[in-house]
Amino acid sequence: LGSLGSNLPIAVALDPFGNPVVAESSVNRMAFYYPLMDSANSANYFPQLAPGMLASLFAYQNHGATAFGPGTAQANGTPLPYSLANMQVLVNGTAAPLLYASPSQINFQVPNSIPPGTPAEVDVVNPSTGQIYTSALFNIQASSPALFTSDSSGTGQVAAINAATNTVNSSKNPVQQGQYISLFGTGQGFIANAPADGTTPTGKVHTATKPFVSINLEV
Repeated sequence: LGSLGSNLPIAVALDPFGNPVVAESSVNRMAFYYPLMDSANSANYFPQLAPGMLASLFAYQNHGATAFGPGTAQANGTPLPYSLANMQVLVNGTAAPLLYASPSQINFQVPNSIPPGTPAEVDVVNPSTGQIYTSALFNIQASSPALFTSDSSGTGQVAAINAATNTVNSSKNPVQQGQYISLFGTGQGFIANAPADGTTPTGKVHTATKPFVSINLEV
């Protein structure tokens, strides 16, 4: 539990799922302790979240066990489900659409309505029993832009499609000068006219400001 200083506990107990519950004397409160987790941008794995972005949660290993539920499942299309493998992600109490859930990693969409600038409480829960697998506070940025990469590692060549041939861009299949490529990113931040969370747009959806794209530092 770390150093409590003057907040010496007057009682310590376990909830029905084995998580510590502490009654602290000097601050007159109940403190609940859950296993730790990390969060990251799903494209580059930087630890920054923004409204509407695709994000990942990673459970800390604890004596061979993991903080999330025992099952594994993946979304089969849109609209994305709000529960997978009996796991649900709540961001400030708002259920988040899920792309993938496993004992060690969950991929989800941060709800577009979460305001930036203040920490958001993220809970991973079992919707059937109400068990909280883990809970943490994460800062929400105005934006956290990143491009997905070809090997999903967050580094190396970005994932790109040569628009003229609708083929995957690579060193063996480069785009020709003057032609278009399509890139795939996330972390653009709040969009006023965005489609509902977990759904795909029916047409173009513009960000509030137009992004700059540079190639070899030429904007």
